[in-house]
Amino acid sequence: MKKFKELSIALVFAVSAFALANPAQAASSFELGTDGPVSGMIEPSVSFKPESRAVVRLSRLDAAGKPAGDADVVVESSSASQGQAPEVAFHPADAQDLAAAAKEDRFYRFIINAEGGLVFQTNNDIAVPGGSGSRFDLADVAPGPYASFRVYLWWMITQKHSLRLLYAPLSVSTTFTPSEDILFDQVNFLAGRAVDALYKFNSYRLSYIYHFDAVGKFSFRVGFTAKIRDAAIELESGTSAGSTTDIGFVPLLNFGVRYAVSDKFYLDLDADGSWAPQGRAIDAALKAGYQVHPHAALEAGYRVVEGGADVAQVYNFAWFNSVFFGVSARF
Repeated sequence: MKKFKELSIALVFAVSAFALANPAQAASSFELGTDGPVSGMIEPSVSFKPESRAVVRLSRLDAAGKPAGDADVVVESSSASQGQAPEVAFHPADAQDLAAAAKEDRFYRFIINAEGGLVFQTNNDIAVPGGSGSRFDLADVAPGPYASFRVYLWWMITQKHSLRLLYAPLSVSTTFTPSEDILFDQVNFLAGRAVDALYKFNSYRLSYIYHFDAVGKFSFRVGFTAKIRDAAIELESGTSAGSTTDIGFVPLLNFGVRYAVSDKFYLDLDADGSWAPQGRAIDAALKAGYQVHPHAALEAGYRVVEGGADVAQVYNFAWFNSVFFGVSARF
């Protein structure tokens, strides 16, 4: 086992995370080695939770005070007596310690989230054109439920920066009989006659997300989302047919927060949203997840998608609620 002349903190990689709750300041000096005490200094800002264990990396200095490589050290804190801080002990890390640390601190580059569930319409007000078309609520005649799914692909560029792709199709089709005439796309659909309706709002998004350092059990993230919407509304009754389509770009802000209930169980809130004078868009979900394997987690949650636009071509504001189950895989 190597004898180190002098140690000073240069870089600390927390492999097993030190919780911020009830921290105790580490001692200002410590001894390391089996063939004689070697003194060193640890920064006063470093704190440890009672009964915690971690591997940290220290820089080694030679007799002249110049860098002479790194040393991996196990840091262990004892249980704290009432009114006293826990004692902190250091000893060189062996191969088994390093292997366990590498497994614990592995950085996963890609994450896939797949969700499937049921979606319900709370309201879906439509008028085409926006100023002169008849306004009707598709949710009154087709509240659901309807099957839905979406897929996320995360690329973790670093532990703080990521890109995320989303494919989220949404389609509602139904047949209803209006009690009043509906003027839609300059076509009159008569009351009492069956009308086939299709409502489509597919979403394709690319997000840049910044991940902040964890604060206790909370992890926050913010970002920007570029959304491409592929929307269409179609009505058909006999030989009468009308439709409106819209493919466009929508900028959104992203916000997310995760709460680590335990090492395996977590809660996660994720939202994309924006507002403009002519409309708004909100897509927010709260889910719970359980890590069943280092590479996989099972998830379940609730999602709300709300928004729309009031422009000359179309008036449409909709609110969709969904419950979903999903799986998350990382590699």
